Amino acid sequence: MAIRLDAPTDTLTGGGVTGTVATVMCWFRVAVDRDGFSNVWVLWNSGTSGYEAAFGSGASGTNFAAFDSAFTDQFGPTVTVGTWYCMASVLNGATWTLYYGTSPSSLTVVGPDTRVAISSPGGFSVSEPGDWLNGDVANLKIWARALNATEVANELATYTVLDTTSL
Repeated sequence: MAIRLDAPTDTLTGGGVTGTVATVMCWFRVAVDRDGFSNVWVLWNSGTSGYEAAFGSGASGTNFAAFDSAFTDQFGPTVTVGTWYCMASVLNGATWTLYYGTSPSSLTVVGPDTRVAISSPGGFSVSEPGDWLNGDVANLKIWARALNATEVANELATYTVLDTTSL
């Protein structure tokens, strides 16, 4: 099942991740290019109102990247409006690995990168009021551990959760 987001108030929030190791994955689709910042998901900082980590677009609206609170971004996909993409961010304290593509069987991998790190994660949200996504998010899964490349590809290929350890 997918959640359709098409307004600044369309967000889904939750408890998030409490440690500095996590894997966040989902499928997403941009329905309308807002030609502005659009976040698929945000991991909020536990001590401030700012980002700890996020996956979203730059000002173009279709150039997506993973970034931290200092907006140190990794290269991500430039998406085509209306096309579904899968992505996974593996956050491992001082490193971040980004997986993305249109199929779990042919993922582009960036990292591990030491420019992006998490230190004090708090709440989690899909989209956000300021930089909302005009599109869809499906099959969102969050683990409190770092999945390896094989686990990422396997989990993105199915709606069923294959490994419930630290889910």
